[in-house]
Amino acid sequence: MLSIKKSLERIWTVWSQSIFYSILLFVLYTIFNHKINKDYIIKAIKSIFPFITNGPYWFVTAFIMLMCLAPFITLMLKDLSRNHFLYLICLVTIFSSILPEIPKLRNLMFANGNGLAIILAPFLIGYYIRVFNPKIRYKRTILIVFILMFWGYQVAQFYFMGSLVESQGILPLVPACMIFLIFLEKKKFYNEKINNVDRTSFSVYLLTSNVLVTVPLYKYLEFTNINNMVIVNLIGVLVSVLMLIISYFVDSIRLVIFRQCRIEKLIDLPFFRKS
Repeated sequence: MLSIKKSLERIWTVWSQSIFYSILLFVLYTIFNHKINKDYIIKAIKSIFPFITNGPYWFVTAFIMLMCLAPFITLMLKDLSRNHFLYLICLVTIFSSILPEIPKLRNLMFANGNGLAIILAPFLIGYYIRVFNPKIRYKRTILIVFILMFWGYQVAQFYFMGSLVESQGILPLVPACMIFLIFLEKKKFYNEKINNVDRTSFSVYLLTSNVLVTVPLYKYLEFTNINNMVIVNLIGVLVSVLMLIISYFVDSIRLVIFRQCRIEKLIDLPFFRKS
């Protein structure tokens, strides 16, 4: 079961980083554009308080909401049988990851775009794996099949609709689960380089999803004049690597600042020490 104190620590870890990158990008944007207007101030505020406003960081908003509810969700889940737990996972997955992705149907009553429902199914699956440790055969085969299906879906979208369409459905969910299960079977080890890349991945999201960056960034990544899917994928990989490198150095500076200012300890409130 997840305690309230632990959930608050996770919330602050994510929120504090979103605050840092929101302020940093706003300052840089102001310096290089030599102007401040009301619209950009509002956008910066939305980035700093993503869970209150309809800001650009949908994942931060959904994660904070989930962590607020997680202590109570896990408390209720601990009394579920294995079959009932699987039934719940199937229902949530169908409502959040399958029905919204079916063309011309797109039932959005449970999951209306990016939001809490999108990450609820992975949370339940992860908790199920932790409690019951299921054994699934042919994980690598399932992983390869779903990756090819996902890639084929993106190729079809590109050729028939002229653009790449973001997908939050079952196609990326199943490979993510298979990768998680595959790594759980491996012997535990510590690798600083892998940990640094893992840490940097969230900063990539915070940098590229900020509204002050998305407009100029995606303006150059529309690929409206490129019909070769190989070139599109190659450019995408190169841009991803470049953003990873930039984010690594920026996040290294953030880590030094956070450690010196003891930012992560600000949530250590006496009221929640026994929660």
